[in-house]
Amino acid sequence: MLDDRQKFTAILLAAGQSSRFEDGAKLTHLINGKPLIAWTLAPLIESKFEQIIIVTGGHAKAINSILSPFETQHKNIRTIHNETYNDGMSTSIASGMSLIKSNIEGVFICLADMPMIKVEIFTKLSNAYEEERDNQSNKTIFRPAYEGQPGHPVLFSKKHFSNLSSLNGDKGAKELIQQNKDELKLISVNSSDILIDIDKKEDLYKLQSKK
Repeated sequence: MLDDRQKFTAILLAAGQSSRFEDGAKLTHLINGKPLIAWTLAPLIESKFEQIIIVTGGHAKAINSILSPFETQHKNIRTIHNETYNDGMSTSIASGMSLIKSNIEGVFICLADMPMIKVEIFTKLSNAYEEERDNQSNKTIFRPAYEGQPGHPVLFSKKHFSNLSSLNGDKGAKELIQQNKDELKLISVNSSDILIDIDKKEDLYKLQSKK
C-alpha cells in the first residue's frame, strides 16, 4: 500500500494496436484464465491509488468489456479513449493527464503489457519519492532498475505534469526523462519483472508458467 500522506495517480497505457502480436488484441488474451490487462491492473488496485486512469485506443471495445466490471467495483478507476492513439504513445500519456485531479502529487506511467509488475515496485518508488522530497533534493523522476537496466513503471512528480500533458509523437516520456536526467533517480530492484513485456504471442506462452 502506498503512503496515505501522498496522492498518486497511475496512468495505465492500453491504447496500442498489438501490431507485433499477430493475433488480435493482446491485452485481452488470457494468462492462466485471466486477461493480460487484468494482470497489469491488479497491482494498481491493490496499491490504493487516488486515481487509476486507463487509456484505450486500438481494440477499445474488447478492452472496455473487460474493464467495465472493474470500473463498477472500484470508483477510483476511469477510462479515457485516445482518439489519436495512432500518433504514438505520447498522445496516450497526454490523454491520461487530462483527467489528473488537482491534489495529485505524482503520477506513475504504467504499460498495460507488463503483467509481472508487483505492488512492491510501486511502494519502493513512492517511498523513494517521499524520501527525496523530505530531503529537499532535486530528484523528481523515479524509475526502477534491474542490474543497471531501467524498466517500468516511472514515477513523475507534479513538476513534470505540464510537460507530460503536452507530449506528442511515439517516444512516450523518453525525451522528457532525457531532458531531465539530472533529476532522475534509479531505484535498484532485485527482479527482472520490471523489464518483461508482452510483444509477441510466444512471450505470452513463456509467462504461463510464471503466473
